Amino acid sequence: MRISSQVIADIKRRLQAGIPTRVVSTQLVEAGVDVDFPVVYRALAGLDSIAQAAGRCNREGRLAGKGKVVVFVPPKPAPPGLLRCSSLPICSLAQSDLR
Repeated sequence: MRISSQVIADIKRRLQAGIPTRVVSTQLVEAGVDVDFPVVYRALAGLDSIAQAAGRCNREGRLAGKGKVVVFVPPKPAPPGLLRCSSLPICSLAQSDLR
């Protein structure tokens, strides 16, 4: 599915106006759309994917302090394939830190 330019424009307008805005997206928005959120939540993934998501947090430096990036362990594992393979070493590291 392709996100329309109108939807992106609406998201940006809401953010600039200070309207609380929640966007659930794919990696397409993480890597390809210039938006600036005060808080970003990202499921545990490869470091490059986490960095892309973090790049959407306080991107323009408008917050008085730092933005907040929360990386969480999803309740269900990723489906088999490359996505799951890339997250396994990080996942075991993160889970050992939670103990």
